Amino acid sequence: MQTLDAQALSTEDWQTIAENSEDPLDNDDVEGWVDEIPLLTCEERGTLENQVRPVRIALAKIRKLAFKIIHSTTIVLLAWDATCAEMGFKQKRIPRDVSTHWNSAFNMLDVGISYQDVVEVVTNKRKLRLTELAIDEHEWELLRQLRSMLKVRMKAYLMFDTTKQITIGPEGCHAVLFTLNTKPRHGNPGDGLH
Repeated sequence: MQTLDAQALSTEDWQTIAENSEDPLDNDDVEGWVDEIPLLTCEERGTLENQVRPVRIALAKIRKLAFKIIHSTTIVLLAWDATCAEMGFKQKRIPRDVSTHWNSAFNMLDVGISYQDVVEVVTNKRKLRLTELAIDEHEWELLRQLRSMLKVRMKAYLMFDTTKQITIGPEGCHAVLFTLNTKPRHGNPGDGLH
């Protein structure tokens, strides 16, 4: 089990945390969703946290790797590009997961998993100091499962045109839920009143 040590975090780590953290007081986009976590007992919350922790750790590793590839242009980026070329992959960056783009987690996972062999080679090079970002087989499986869930969400979104409304559960990580409202009850399309 890994713990977060504030003194061990670099500037890059804090920037990644800041860019991927959501303001807990910003709840203006909930649109009827209820956060059920406060309703859980302490034991249930602990169980949920223990079940979600491995996914969070795996996601943090791939996010941090994407950050380091982009921001270390003289070392890690060059090693990434060279490894891609050596292994016959197109030189492509792992997209960053941005909290304001609902599909960015899917895009990041899709590229990261497609480039799993490159990720494994780059994170195993000690001189790059990325060994703490190495993703084990269990974590890869968790990331593949999450990508599959997010792919359903992506396909559902892309399947419908803009005249139809889709409501998708926040973050889509615990369950992929959606409803289709084709006829507005009142208001204009896009005002959220369907």
